[in-house]
Order: sequence, then C-alpha cells, then structure tokens
Amino acid sequence: MSTQEAITNWMSEVVEVPDEGGFPPCPFSKKAREDGKVNVVLVDNWNLIDRNIASFIEAGNRDAFVVASPDSDVTLQHIEGVVEYHQKKYAKDDVWLKLFHPDQEFPVAGIEHPVVVIVKLSRLNTEARKLEGLGYYDDWDHGYWRNHVGNRLKLDTD
Repeated sequence: MSTQEAITNWMSEVVEVPDEGGFPPCPFSKKAREDGKVNVVLVDNWNLIDRNIASFIEAGNRDAFVVASPDSDVTLQHIEGVVEYHQKKYAKDDVWLKLFHPDQEFPVAGIEHPVVVIVKLSRLNTEARKLEGLGYYDDWDHGYWRNHVGNRLKLDTD
C-alpha cells in the first residue's frame, strides 16, 4: 500500500470514526474527502512545505491539503518547528497547519508518518465555534484545548 493510500485509509478508518461521545477526531474530514476536496500530497523535505501551501492557496476550491512524508524518522521537534513557523507566516493569508505525529502527547491512533493538514483558518475557526456549542471539546484537557484551539481562535481572519 502506498503512503497516499495509507493516509486516505487512516482518514476514513480512524480520523472520521466517532468516539464514545459520538464525535470523530476530525468532524470535517469525511465530507471533504467524499466531496473530492482533499488532496493528499507526499513530500521528501518538510522545509519545502511552502510549495504545498502556495498550491493550497492557488487551488482555492480545496478544503484541505494533507501533506505526508513516508519518512517516519522525522522528529516531532523538527516538524513542530516547521509547522509553528508556517502557522505564524501564513495565518494572515487565512491558512493554518495542523500537525499529526506518532510521538505527540495525544496522538491520533494509527498515525505512522508525520502528517500536516493545511486548511483555511477562518473556516476551521468557524467550525470550531460550532463544535464548542455542541460540547465537542468538553472532555478535552484545558491546556491541550488552549494550545490547539483557543490560541488559534484569537487569530481569526474574519
């Protein structure tokens, strides 16, 4: 199975499957994937992710670019630095990056390779506010919520 197929399977078999509370890890993934609005892109060098971000911005009609690397040796520290740098750089352009890595404190099950999802910041924040109203974040550790949702909501471009 190719890395692209593995990522697509991970999305449909893990990321889109509801937990005991009825919510999947990513409530937006299934519809976007089924509507053909997700591109899965492979990279050899995470430091060149600007190219994928530019392609995402130019595409305009995509909900997400899922960028993955078959190199599972990329350290969490390295990829976190790359993602944080690009979050700061592109937030003003309504672009956000979400990292999934097998070594994260709260990893999403089944992740074997580093994966970065590129999405529109404004849409992500709009949907996050809806999820808040539905109780999606009620069981989240507060520090984790603040670092992964709360701080991002302050950057809204709307």
